[in-house]
Amino acid sequence: MRLNELLENLARLNITLSVEGGALHINAAKGSLSLELKEQLINHKDELIKWLQAREVNENRPSLPDIKHDGVNRYTAFPLSDLQVGFYMADDPYMEYQVRPHYYMEFNRIDFDIARYEQAWNKALRRHSGELP
Repeated sequence: MRLNELLENLARLNITLSVEGGALHINAAKGSLSLELKEQLINHKDELIKWLQAREVNENRPSLPDIKHDGVNRYTAFPLSDLQVGFYMADDPYMEYQVRPHYYMEFNRIDFDIARYEQAWNKALRRHSGELP
């Protein structure tokens, strides 16, 4: 059983867990802990302690600010990011070194022969550097 399944099962049974001084504490109604469930708690004890401690750290972080509707500035344009400014500037035909933004894509190829691909690139590089005719 995975940790999230165990936690869901504990929540369904109204069993709560806590960590105090690095020790796992279980709060359950009498008879709700079966032998199988006790065994799962023992097997996942270290994971449960780590999960509870991480959760405690996250709960102590300051919360994010509330988002509020700003109807007055609804149609005001956002400032351009640095990358957008770079694209905007580079696309100017009056710039000395005009470079238009490029399009980048990745594909997962099942039948891709990496060794052959590497050989082809190395051959092209050797030809470019003058090693090959």
